[in-house]
Amino acid sequence: MAEIDDVAAELVLLFRGLKGMHRSAVSEAGLRLEMPATAVLATLDEAGRQRASTLAEALHVDLSSVSRQVAALEREGWLRRERDPADSRAALLELTDAGRDVLAQVRDARLAHLARRLPGWTGPELHEFATQLRRFRTDLSAADDSLPPLPASAQGSPSPDLDTSGRPPGEPDRTPARAGKES
Repeated sequence: MAEIDDVAAELVLLFRGLKGMHRSAVSEAGLRLEMPATAVLATLDEAGRQRASTLAEALHVDLSSVSRQVAALEREGWLRRERDPADSRAALLELTDAGRDVLAQVRDARLAHLARRLPGWTGPELHEFATQLRRFRTDLSAADDSLPPLPASAQGSPSPDLDTSGRPPGEPDRTPARAGKES
Protein backbone atom coordinates (compact mmCIF):
# COMPACT_ATOMS: atom_id res chain seq x y z
CA MET A 1 0.00 0.00 0.00
CA ALA A 2 2.87 2.38 -0.75
CA GLU A 3 0.58 4.47 -2.97
CA ILE A 4 -1.91 5.18 -0.18
CA ASP A 5 0.98 5.96 2.16
CA ASP A 6 2.21 8.51 -0.41
CA VAL A 7 -1.28 10.04 -0.54
CA ALA A 8 -1.37 10.27 3.28
CA ALA A 9 2.06 11.93 3.40
CA GLU A 10 1.11 14.40 0.67
CA LEU A 11 -2.09 15.27 2.52
CA VAL A 12 -0.10 16.25 5.60
CA LEU A 13 2.12 18.47 3.48
CA LEU A 14 -0.90 19.86 1.63
CA PHE A 15 -2.60 20.79 4.90
CA ARG A 16 0.50 22.67 6.01
CA GLY A 17 0.65 24.42 2.64
CA LEU A 18 -3.02 25.39 2.83
CA LYS A 19 -2.47 26.95 6.23
CA GLY A 20 0.45 28.94 4.80
CA MET A 21 -1.59 29.96 1.76
CA HIS A 22 -4.41 31.17 3.99
CA ARG A 23 -2.02 33.17 6.17
CA SER A 24 -0.38 34.78 3.12
CA ALA A 25 -3.64 35.52 1.33
CA VAL A 26 -5.34 37.18 4.31
CA SER A 27 -2.17 39.08 5.17
CA GLU A 28 -1.91 40.40 1.59
CA ALA A 29 -5.55 41.50 1.88
CA GLY A 30 -4.74 43.38 5.09
CA LEU A 31 -6.85 41.07 7.22
CA ARG A 32 -6.17 39.14 10.41
CA LEU A 33 -8.33 36.06 10.29
CA GLU A 34 -7.30 32.54 11.24
CA MET A 35 -8.38 29.50 9.20
CA PRO A 36 -10.77 28.21 11.89
CA ALA A 37 -12.51 31.59 12.04
CA THR A 38 -12.81 31.62 8.26
CA ALA A 39 -14.31 28.13 8.40
CA VAL A 40 -16.93 29.35 10.89
CA LEU A 41 -17.83 32.30 8.66
CA ALA A 42 -17.96 30.15 5.51
CA THR A 43 -20.10 27.48 7.16
CA LEU A 44 -22.59 30.07 8.41
CA ASP A 45 -22.63 31.66 4.96
CA GLU A 46 -23.35 28.31 3.28
CA ALA A 47 -25.74 26.79 5.83
CA GLY A 48 -27.35 29.87 7.35
CA ARG A 49 -28.30 30.46 10.99
CA GLN A 50 -27.53 27.63 13.35
CA ARG A 51 -26.61 26.69 16.88
CA ALA A 52 -22.98 26.50 17.92
CA SER A 53 -23.34 22.75 18.52
CA THR A 54 -24.54 22.24 14.93
CA LEU A 55 -21.66 24.37 13.68
CA ALA A 56 -19.15 22.32 15.70
CA GLU A 57 -20.57 19.13 14.22
CA ALA A 58 -20.34 20.50 10.68
CA LEU A 59 -16.72 21.55 11.23
CA HIS A 60 -15.75 18.29 12.98
CA VAL A 61 -14.43 20.13 16.04
CA ASP A 62 -15.43 20.30 19.67
CA LEU A 63 -17.85 22.91 20.95
CA SER A 64 -15.18 24.75 22.96
CA SER A 65 -13.19 25.42 19.76
CA VAL A 66 -16.25 26.86 18.05
CA SER A 67 -17.11 28.92 21.13
CA ARG A 68 -13.68 30.59 21.08
CA GLN A 69 -13.99 31.45 17.40
CA VAL A 70 -17.58 32.67 17.78
CA ALA A 71 -16.61 34.98 20.65
CA ALA A 72 -13.78 36.53 18.60
CA LEU A 73 -15.95 36.88 15.48
CA GLU A 74 -18.74 38.43 17.51
CA ARG A 75 -16.31 41.00 18.96
CA GLU A 76 -15.31 41.92 15.40
CA GLY A 77 -18.98 42.36 14.48
CA TRP A 78 -18.81 39.60 11.86
CA LEU A 79 -21.48 37.42 13.41
CA ARG A 80 -24.29 37.85 15.88
CA ARG A 81 -26.18 35.68 18.31
CA GLU A 82 -29.94 35.63 18.60
CA ARG A 83 -32.24 33.63 20.85
CA ASP A 84 -33.52 30.47 19.23
CA PRO A 85 -37.30 30.95 18.96
CA ALA A 86 -37.74 27.19 19.31
CA ASP A 87 -35.73 27.07 22.55
CA SER A 88 -35.12 30.31 24.43
CA ARG A 89 -32.21 28.73 26.33
CA ALA A 90 -30.23 28.36 23.08
CA ALA A 91 -28.81 30.88 20.63
CA LEU A 92 -28.61 30.88 16.86
CA LEU A 93 -25.52 32.26 15.15
CA GLU A 94 -25.63 34.15 11.89
CA LEU A 95 -23.35 36.28 9.75
CA THR A 96 -23.66 40.03 9.75
CA ASP A 97 -23.24 42.09 6.60
CA ALA A 98 -19.72 42.91 7.81
CA GLY A 99 -19.06 39.16 8.17
CA ARG A 100 -20.19 38.54 4.61
CA ASP A 101 -17.95 41.38 3.44
CA VAL A 102 -14.86 40.05 5.20
CA LEU A 103 -15.57 36.54 3.92
CA ALA A 104 -15.80 37.91 0.37
CA GLN A 105 -12.45 39.66 0.89
CA VAL A 106 -10.88 36.39 2.07
CA ARG A 107 -12.28 34.49 -0.92
CA ASP A 108 -11.07 37.16 -3.36
CA ALA A 109 -7.61 37.16 -1.73
CA ARG A 110 -7.46 33.35 -1.93
CA LEU A 111 -8.36 33.36 -5.64
CA ALA A 112 -5.76 36.03 -6.42
CA HIS A 113 -3.16 34.15 -4.38
CA LEU A 114 -3.87 30.88 -6.22
CA ALA A 115 -3.83 32.57 -9.64
CA ARG A 116 -0.37 34.03 -8.91
CA ARG A 117 0.99 30.66 -7.80
CA LEU A 118 -0.44 28.55 -10.61
CA PRO A 119 0.33 30.63 -13.72
CA GLY A 120 1.48 27.63 -15.77
CA TRP A 121 -1.69 25.60 -15.22
CA THR A 122 -4.04 25.54 -18.18
CA GLY A 123 -7.82 25.80 -17.87
CA PRO A 124 -8.28 22.08 -18.61
CA GLU A 125 -5.62 21.16 -16.02
CA LEU A 126 -7.32 23.29 -13.38
CA HIS A 127 -10.68 21.77 -14.29
CA GLU A 128 -9.32 18.19 -14.02
CA PHE A 129 -7.63 19.00 -10.69
CA ALA A 130 -10.86 20.46 -9.30
CA THR A 131 -12.76 17.39 -10.53
CA GLN A 132 -10.35 15.02 -8.77
CA LEU A 133 -10.39 17.12 -5.59
CA ARG A 134 -14.21 17.07 -5.61
CA ARG A 135 -14.17 13.28 -6.03
CA PHE A 136 -11.66 12.91 -3.20
CA ARG A 137 -13.62 15.22 -0.89
CA THR A 138 -16.91 13.50 -1.70
CA ASP A 139 -15.46 10.04 -1.04
CA LEU A 140 -13.98 11.20 2.28
CA SER A 141 -17.25 12.80 3.31
CA ALA A 142 -19.24 9.69 2.43
CA ALA A 143 -16.91 7.59 4.56
CA ASP A 144 -17.25 10.05 7.47
CA ASP A 145 -21.05 10.03 7.18
CA SER A 146 -21.15 6.26 7.54
CA LEU A 147 -19.22 6.30 10.83
CA PRO A 148 -20.97 6.44 14.19
CA PRO A 149 -20.52 9.72 16.08
CA LEU A 150 -17.37 10.05 18.17
CA PRO A 151 -17.81 9.38 21.88
CA ALA A 152 -17.44 12.49 24.04
CA SER A 153 -14.07 11.23 25.28
CA ALA A 154 -12.68 11.39 21.72
CA GLN A 155 -13.75 14.96 21.05
CA GLY A 156 -11.13 16.78 23.03
CA SER A 157 -8.86 14.42 24.86
CA PRO A 158 -7.65 10.88 24.35
CA SER A 159 -9.95 8.12 25.47
CA PRO A 160 -8.67 6.25 28.52
CA ASP A 161 -8.85 2.97 26.61
CA LEU A 162 -6.40 4.15 23.92
CA ASP A 163 -2.68 4.77 24.28
CA THR A 164 -1.07 8.04 23.11
CA SER A 165 -0.82 6.73 19.53
CA GLY A 166 -4.58 6.16 19.36
CA ARG A 167 -4.19 2.36 19.43
CA PRO A 168 -5.66 0.14 22.10
CA PRO A 169 -3.03 -0.73 24.73
CA GLY A 170 -0.79 -3.57 23.63
CA GLU A 171 -1.74 -3.39 19.95
CA PRO A 172 1.42 -3.31 17.80
CA ASP A 173 2.22 -0.34 15.60
CA ARG A 174 1.63 -1.42 11.99
CA THR A 175 2.37 2.00 10.50
CA PRO A 176 5.12 1.76 7.87
CA ALA A 177 8.20 3.78 8.81
CA ARG A 178 9.06 6.63 6.43
CA ALA A 179 12.33 8.46 6.69
CA GLY A 180 12.12 12.21 6.41
CA LYS A 181 8.34 12.34 6.53
CA GLU A 182 6.59 14.04 9.38
CA SER A 183 2.95 13.52 10.17
